[in-house]
Amino acid sequence: MSYPKVDIKYKQIFNHLPGKYLILDTDLHIVAASDSYLSATFTKRSEILNQYIFDVFPDNPAAPEARATEKLYESLKTVLTTRKAHDMDIQHYDIPKRVGDSSSFETRYWCPSNTPVLDEAGNVEYIIHSVDDVTEEVLTRKEIVRKDDHITVITQKQTEASEALGAMDKRLRLITDIIPALVAYIDKDHRYRFVNESYSRNFKISQEEILGKKVEDFLKPYLTQDISKNIEAVLKGQIQSFEIKIKLHKSTEQHLEVIYLPDISDEGKVIGFVSMIMDVTDKVKYYDELTKLTQEKEQLILQKDEFIEMASHELKTPLTTIKAYVELMLLDIEELDRNTLQNYLGKTNSYINQLHRLITGLFDVSTANTGRLPYNFSYFNLADAIETCCSNAMNISKKHKIDCQYTLKDKMYGDKERLEQVIESLLNNAIKYSPDRNDILLKAEEINDEVLITVKDRGIGIPDEELENIFKRFSRAHALSYHNSGLGLGLYLSREIVHRHRGKIWAESEIGKGSTFFVKLPAKPAVR
Repeated sequence: MSYPKVDIKYKQIFNHLPGKYLILDTDLHIVAASDSYLSATFTKRSEILNQYIFDVFPDNPAAPEARATEKLYESLKTVLTTRKAHDMDIQHYDIPKRVGDSSSFETRYWCPSNTPVLDEAGNVEYIIHSVDDVTEEVLTRKEIVRKDDHITVITQKQTEASEALGAMDKRLRLITDIIPALVAYIDKDHRYRFVNESYSRNFKISQEEILGKKVEDFLKPYLTQDISKNIEAVLKGQIQSFEIKIKLHKSTEQHLEVIYLPDISDEGKVIGFVSMIMDVTDKVKYYDELTKLTQEKEQLILQKDEFIEMASHELKTPLTTIKAYVELMLLDIEELDRNTLQNYLGKTNSYINQLHRLITGLFDVSTANTGRLPYNFSYFNLADAIETCCSNAMNISKKHKIDCQYTLKDKMYGDKERLEQVIESLLNNAIKYSPDRNDILLKAEEINDEVLITVKDRGIGIPDEELENIFKRFSRAHALSYHNSGLGLGLYLSREIVHRHRGKIWAESEIGKGSTFFVKLPAKPAVR
């Protein structure tokens, strides 16, 4: 079955392409520009055609460090010399506002690509200059990086290749085949009359196999939604712009932006339409990731605010108590007996020690964040460290019984004081969150070339959804924090110390039955 020849309006197709494109001759004069490019650069086609590109788009005098024209000129010369496409990195290239006599510029970041169009002899006849405006993404990333060093944002370089315009159908067809947009012409009977190479390549079907098929029948195996209403609307003369998802394979899903442009004859009748499709899968993924990073940043800011409020309270409590005891002693210093004075001083010293621990914890977190937490590695007897930690923990709570079990033959290599800090933090948590059960197990054993330390309590337990967060900075399990003091830094510091020893720390827990914390360390030297 044959079909009448259709007059493909390449110039119209080019002008309405969704991408931003310029066509340059070999003297770098502008010979064509897409509507999208004109809109993005505040220019008019009649004002820039046949103009030298750098006369139309000069450097911004206020941003000489960008070297915008110099870099673009180098890329264009590379294309002319090598006769090969040249993709540029993201460029800072500001655009004149062109309002009255104003010489001000508007900040712009672009992702440019320059592609040669060769004649039959293989010589460069035109250069297709395409750009993607990534200003919003770049400025958003810079703002996020400026506000929080811990959040990094993934940048995207979305390349939209080549555009074309020329006087001859052959050259225009060549340009249409080069661009990454999926371009097709569909007649009023819904049948394909033209598809470019990108269209057939995307669906992995030759152009010959697509031509003549109805668009609904061809796309049906891939579509997840109905497009019949959009086809009916464009054939009534209405421009259609919408997004669809297609599944090329079971595990591959594409997000596509679709534009349908009606082809209206001189008599005013719709004789078909141009379909232009852009793959925006990477763009969708980028924005999804950007949204996730923004949410993480907001969560971190919230955690910081909660931590500052909690730290203020924890620091104020011992200070208030110390002040009260000092005022009592100053009020009756001459009448206080020795026992009462010793009692006041002892309680004051206890609160001073509490305040010292809080400040030391804050300092350790600050130095750990910058990798400057000091360590003193040497061989030491872990059994002595365990006995010390048990003794200190039982002094904190007289009602709790700590069962120390260890079978350690050899000395291990590490920082004794820092590892004692880890064990004491785990014991203190076991005591704090076991108000109604007084038995706690501290166990250490050698397994091959590693040491496994276990701290087990029979306390209130930790919810499964909060287990993975308890070692994070500024985090405490909400179920544990209502009736207990502390800044929630002990487990975070413990994790940093264990990781510095190339070890591993984790926890297992069950609500109402208690928690078990594990620390696995290499017994031999393994210093980072």
